[in-house]
Amino acid sequence: MTIKHEKIRWQDLVYRTGLGEDELKRIPASSCENNITELDYYVNSLGIREERLFEGVSRLPEDFKHPGNWLSPIDEIRFHVNMFRNAPDLLTHYDAYKAGLHFKHSGDSLFLVLVRLMSLPRTLREMAKHVRKFNNEYNLTPLGFSPGHTFLLLEDFPYYREISLGHECHFVRGMLAANFEMHDVLEYDVREIVCGKKIANIVEKVYGRYGWSYHEDARGIYIDNRRIGKRIALKSTRLDKHDVFMGEIDEHGVDANGVLIVEDFNFRGRKIFSRGEIYEAPYCFFGLKWKETGLFKRILSCLPSKKRNRKEMIREMEEQIEFTHAKLFELNETLNESERKSRIFRVYTRSSLAEYVDSGRDPTLFEPREENRAILFNDLRGFTSISEKMRPIDVVSFLNEYFDIMNNVILENRGEIDKLIGDCIMASFERCDDAVRASIQMKERVLDYNRMRVEKRLTPVSFGVGIGYGPVVIGNIGSDSKMDYTLIGDTVNSASRIESLTKHYHVGIVISREVFDNLSGEYCVRPLGLAHVKGREAPVNLYEVFDYEPEEIRNKKIKYIPELNRAFELHAKEYFAEAGRLYVWLIDTMGPHRYQKDLCLDPVLNFFLSTCVSNCPRWPP
Repeated sequence: MTIKHEKIRWQDLVYRTGLGEDELKRIPASSCENNITELDYYVNSLGIREERLFEGVSRLPEDFKHPGNWLSPIDEIRFHVNMFRNAPDLLTHYDAYKAGLHFKHSGDSLFLVLVRLMSLPRTLREMAKHVRKFNNEYNLTPLGFSPGHTFLLLEDFPYYREISLGHECHFVRGMLAANFEMHDVLEYDVREIVCGKKIANIVEKVYGRYGWSYHEDARGIYIDNRRIGKRIALKSTRLDKHDVFMGEIDEHGVDANGVLIVEDFNFRGRKIFSRGEIYEAPYCFFGLKWKETGLFKRILSCLPSKKRNRKEMIREMEEQIEFTHAKLFELNETLNESERKSRIFRVYTRSSLAEYVDSGRDPTLFEPREENRAILFNDLRGFTSISEKMRPIDVVSFLNEYFDIMNNVILENRGEIDKLIGDCIMASFERCDDAVRASIQMKERVLDYNRMRVEKRLTPVSFGVGIGYGPVVIGNIGSDSKMDYTLIGDTVNSASRIESLTKHYHVGIVISREVFDNLSGEYCVRPLGLAHVKGREAPVNLYEVFDYEPEEIRNKKIKYIPELNRAFELHAKEYFAEAGRLYVWLIDTMGPHRYQKDLCLDPVLNFFLSTCVSNCPRWPP
């Protein structure tokens, strides 16, 4: 028997670590377009001989100068190691900033004219959106945009984080500064708040020619037996729905996710590591500040500075504006297509996942995490009997109508639809109040929907809602070929079981004790006593929410809560006859149901009475 081994795509290799040289060679890591200006800077500004930069690099210098060519990680690393080894003077990893800044000298290309005419925020967003067209080493995510201020997250792919030299973030910082200067912005600041690069890689690959030793023990990190850093836990901050690390140390944290430089390390009068810097964070994080120039000044900056007559200047300006209009039209078409795809993607998956993808992040890399969530299940009653009288195509139309109403309510109340399971909806909420409000509004809106169905001589619909609250695990479930980003855990299972109990109690909305305890608003809620839920050994306390009921029913339910609690106490003590008599009195007091035969106005009383009757040898007592 022959076993066929499927070759792993390079697109999947970027998310792995421990790759061999053959696997690394398959990855197109960096477009040569990224390196053309960089090569010019190293050769003409630093004086490094071109042939020395290409020692051990499989690409020829002439290949390097064609934007359509790409470098493998092996070639890219060797090229930059050669740069540090062959520089006439000491070259630090910070000096890559100057290579990035050299982009402002790339000439008056049409692309750079377009860049100059864009506003800075637009340029940064376009750079982040299209970063994968120039590299497969990292993603860029702009966060917290405000006038003259933003943050930028640079997150290496796992394979590249493992092998990168450590200078790359300073090269990007230089490119950002070049972007400011191309916009004639003289007042700006590009600061790296935390760095995701590995100190061991920097010491070995950037400064390997100097033979420094590196080791680590429980006390800290050492270079040439000098303690220069220690492991720390970084505290996260919420920014644009992202948890980011902005350099604040969690003194009580137990999981180390960064290295703090505790002592300056200099060599030949140059800074190598500075006290207070943070390395080995989960990513590099930049803070950008600037004072932007106006559009007319940006247009003037596109023109060469040589003196010329007014007609010639106007002609060139018109040509540049015409070209810019054409490019902006192309960009707008691309943006519309991107937004269309994003809109389609949001329909077929959860909104938070779509936001992650839109920002350039890769959800397949997310580690599972545990958080508290309110889980809501909504299940149609009698769906089988309704659907068996309909054609399959009509069943789909009916479900789409129903889901459209329910899903809109969930989204309006800051919920997230996790999945649609047949005729059932599963949704999650960060706050219990949002989940309860959504369930009430579902009941209210279905009244209008049912009026429309009755007018069309269609059967009205009914549904039950169950809500639980507690810890869930949020993450990717599945395999490389098929994956679902979802929530799992006992809280999810319990919420589903609670919803199923609404049929037995003949009520519309049932919530758990955990939900009840975490409500801050005021609602019409009454206890339903203890119930055994499948999967739980101990019985759970349940409550009914009935804000959506007509005023007459709401008032009666509230009025007789003390008597109902008394009946529950007798029931719990197995005084079934006494409890049954109290239920009978409550049933007579409430009066008959308006359209359900053999039920009273408060059908839950009929349920509890039936349990008393089944447990009472002689009934009536």
